[in-house]
Amino acid sequence: MKPFILALGLLAAVSSSALAKPWSLQSCSTGGAAAQARAEYRTQVESAAPDTPLYTPHPYPTTDDQVIEDFLDYHLRAFSQTPVERIPEADRRLLDVVQSGDARYEVFDVSNWTPLRCGDRKSREIFHVIRIFDRTTDKELARVSVDDAGHVARLRHKPTDQTLAPIPSLAETVASVRARTGLKPVDAEYIATWGTPGCDEVSPCIALRNAQQAFVTRGPQRTVFRFETAGPGISLSKDLTPEKRGQVLLDVKGHGQGLLSVGADVFRRVVPVEASTGR
Repeated sequence: MKPFILALGLLAAVSSSALAKPWSLQSCSTGGAAAQARAEYRTQVESAAPDTPLYTPHPYPTTDDQVIEDFLDYHLRAFSQTPVERIPEADRRLLDVVQSGDARYEVFDVSNWTPLRCGDRKSREIFHVIRIFDRTTDKELARVSVDDAGHVARLRHKPTDQTLAPIPSLAETVASVRARTGLKPVDAEYIATWGTPGCDEVSPCIALRNAQQAFVTRGPQRTVFRFETAGPGISLSKDLTPEKRGQVLLDVKGHGQGLLSVGADVFRRVVPVEASTGR
């Protein structure tokens, strides 16, 4: 393929803006061995030399342009020595659009509510998600997640003869939830979570909150689930072990509930909200 070139002109299709930190219900610990390991990992990323595994041009990016450049550096280098005929078709199509300058980028943040939020070595509290479009057709070619550190976490190409799942509008979802349920939650944000409903960062759910309750849905006109933000939750490591999981899930299902991860080790029971009542 063409030699690896990363010019600032590639980023002209997106404006730079500060990235706001999404809210969450579970924060990673700031003390203990795991927190120290995460701090050491950050230092390693920030001091990593080019061409080493942890290197990224902008460690812990703070702008959209930095997020995009971190992805481009990773992806273009990955194929820099690969003959064109050996590059998978979807990757070749994406690379052609990027290197021709015909790519348009959109960036949004997703709060990570999965149990992978707080790792023993690194945290992934936020995913910066990049939508990559071909400006000549305005079709979305791929969707990429870049974690807190600036490392690529996931790349999803457009399926052949299909489109990527739509990203629900926060404003439309808020309006729909209020109209259908009578609730007035605020602070809508995109999340990745396991359980009911499960969703990953490149096809996220939407979370909202109000006082001691929070709500999650996959978008306008989809089922809204409610859960309490205070009180004890269900522990992945203690309550959902192989020996206990079956009984816990039976109890949850028996009460007409589901389980939703809210980050770190915690799951919470969720129930569907009845339309027009908010119950």
